[in-house]
Amino acid sequence: MNTSPSRLLSRMSDQPTLWAAWSRVAAGTALAGADGVTVAEFAHHLGPRLESLSALLRSGEYIPQPLRLMTVTRGGERRDRGIPTVADRVAQRAFLHVAGDRWETRRAEVSFAYQRGRSWVDALTMALAYRDKGLRYVVRADIADFFASVDHQLLHEMVSGSLADPAVSRIVRGWFTTPMLTAAGLRTRGRGVPEGGLCAAAHKPPYEQCWVMRSVGLFGLVGTVPGVVRCA
Repeated sequence: MNTSPSRLLSRMSDQPTLWAAWSRVAAGTALAGADGVTVAEFAHHLGPRLESLSALLRSGEYIPQPLRLMTVTRGGERRDRGIPTVADRVAQRAFLHVAGDRWETRRAEVSFAYQRGRSWVDALTMALAYRDKGLRYVVRADIADFFASVDHQLLHEMVSGSLADPAVSRIVRGWFTTPMLTAAGLRTRGRGVPEGGLCAAAHKPPYEQCWVMRSVGLFGLVGTVPGVVRCA
């Protein structure tokens, strides 16, 4: 039986890819996952840790660890968020490094969040263009608590159909279905994606999208409707 890794998994587990992924993870949140290992502690034995991660990915023995439960307050509401381990965040970033382009072509032209090469500057430029066309209002709509509501089965079907790589699809499914470690034990999850995982990019104060919305109003670029322009 051929147990060699697929081409995509080989690229994902290559040392240069993992080192590049590590540099992105190290520049992000320093929080530890359920194993208690912080980014700084992971860096103490970085070479051996990345070699071990590479070996696990290639052999098919890699299994995502449970998420660390963290309760945050956003928009006046308390929400549970799951933090992956540093090793899992490196693996996730490596996956995005080699497979992220598969979804880039599907982005909507009016979407600027979670898009490689796009930022609040592009959104502000579009707002200016709309202003020049005579439009004067910004209406912000959002899906309430979207990331905590993503259906795992639907997400798995979408990812599997795009990847056509069963081994990598199983890894990705493991990232969003792994249980949450709580004081009472492991909690299974049927919906939602972990904070700090593949879908949780760049949501740091002052929240870029909200900054854009406030800016276009404060600088007189457009009119604003009370209660419409706000942060989630």
